[in-house]
Amino acid sequence: MKVLIVPVTSVMNLGSWFDKKMSMTTHIIKVCKAASFHLYNIRDIRKYLTSESTHCLVRATVIGGIDYCNTLLFKIPAVHITKLQRIQNSAARVVYYIPRFEHITPVLYRLHWLPVSCRIEYKVLNFNLQGNTWPCSTIYFGFN
Repeated sequence: MKVLIVPVTSVMNLGSWFDKKMSMTTHIIKVCKAASFHLYNIRDIRKYLTSESTHCLVRATVIGGIDYCNTLLFKIPAVHITKLQRIQNSAARVVYYIPRFEHITPVLYRLHWLPVSCRIEYKVLNFNLQGNTWPCSTIYFGFN
């Protein structure tokens, strides 16, 4: 009995997508697609929600998806991080009804949301400072 194993271009493990080059491109595309879907649906019902309830809904669906396993995105090219930052900016615009061409930095500040690149670095540093429980801490930072 012969078993044929066919290679695939990407695979999902614990909610994260890994491609054959480990560039995390597939993961970012899937996260952005899901977040855009949720933002589209929230935008449809936004007129019936308060700012607080919209904020809660966006944090649970969109921001939670961006933050899930984002330590895997540490040290990836800025092109990929920019895609996630656009989703976060869109989420902030939905919460406060901000027009597209207005500055988003004050809104992110008001929501207490760090930029995506800073969120990733914060999470990596937080894991590292919590007793070096992250197995790869010696690889990236040289900590023992």
